[in-house]
Amino acid sequence: MIISLALANPTHRKETISQNVIEKCGLEYTECVTDCINSLSQKACADSPNACPEIEQFRDCVEDGVLPNETDKMDYEQRSIGFTRRFNECLSHLFNNLRGR
Repeated sequence: MIISLALANPTHRKETISQNVIEKCGLEYTECVTDCINSLSQKACADSPNACPEIEQFRDCVEDGVLPNETDKMDYEQRSIGFTRRFNECLSHLFNNLRGR
């Protein structure tokens, strides 16, 4: 839901969106965000096939940035900061791609 709001309203602050994802998902944020993005990408691709490649790139971008084997060695705060940074980069890239259409 949070991610779909981000896609629907690109002017919303990305930092707030990603922080909300982390706060709502807790330690399971990787799994939660992956589920959200997969669900969103399936719906968005069905509703708007033209946006599908960019949304799939966004999903892959976020998933690549939060692989469990990379985050296991970090404490929760480090994972949250790393995830926030990666999520913002991926979201910014998605918005730029969609805006350029």
